[in-house]
Amino acid sequence: MTTGKESLENSMTAMIVVDMQNGFLNDESSITQRGMDITELKKTVEPMVRLVEACHKADVPSISTRYVLRAAYKDAGLRSQRRPEFKNVSSLVAGTWDVDLDPRMDA
Repeated sequence: MTTGKESLENSMTAMIVVDMQNGFLNDESSITQRGMDITELKKTVEPMVRLVEACHKADVPSISTRYVLRAAYKDAGLRSQRRPEFKNVSSLVAGTWDVDLDPRMDA
């Protein structure tokens, strides 16, 4: 049960930011070029930027992860079965622009 008066100890706290990268958040990404609608995903950017900025001001580290695949797509799992066309455009492959963090997240 929470009382609303809890606080976080900065030395034991971090913000984990998951997959805020060009491939999911930019209209020029490989997944949008293959017809995937990212409208809802793009709505997460500004709130996430504010959260990361607040963490930095409070000396709480933020850790960013990225969804990255190997060029052969052997690690794509069901993704390669559900959307095989993504492999043809190297969607989210290591070393591509798709896997770079969205520049707005570089706070």
